[in-house]
Amino acid sequence: KPLSERAYAALLFAAVLACYGLVLAYPHIQDDWRTIRYLSTDPGPAAMFRDLFNPSDKLFFRPLSRLYHVASYHVFGLHASGFHALALLWLWAGAWLVSRVMREFTGDPWIGRAAGLCYVAATSVHMDTMLWEAGINELGGACFVLLSTLLFMRGRPGVAAASWLIALLFKEAAIFLPAV
Repeated sequence: KPLSERAYAALLFAAVLACYGLVLAYPHIQDDWRTIRYLSTDPGPAAMFRDLFNPSDKLFFRPLSRLYHVASYHVFGLHASGFHALALLWLWAGAWLVSRVMREFTGDPWIGRAAGLCYVAATSVHMDTMLWEAGINELGGACFVLLSTLLFMRGRPGVAAASWLIALLFKEAAIFLPAV
């Protein structure tokens, strides 16, 4: 009997928990404290929004990552487990998108499902992004690159371009996508 999409999604989430569930117990690490210090200054919503979307005087322009940090900090405060739980969901979404892209590319749902599980199992690639709050740069960027790819493959270039722009606002490494 074929595996239903819901059953596959649950299996994928179980794989994410099996591979990365221990990150829920990790505290904030390294750069996280710099981000928290910045967020705790709270210059007010208008000033913070201007700062988030001002590209000058920054080594990297990643406004959606910063906006994500602001929102997460206001929801979870200093509780790192909330940030890590969201990272688990982002990784699950990325794995699901990998499976959809590969299914679209090959026409075979089992190849797509296997690819999604392989994506989750790439622990040496994903572990840093799961531990640091700054990992949203990679997690968000990857999800929106994959979404853009899927939308383009389905003949929706305008929405795919918008998704690519969102990926770029998470991490500039998404610049490669048009070459693909």
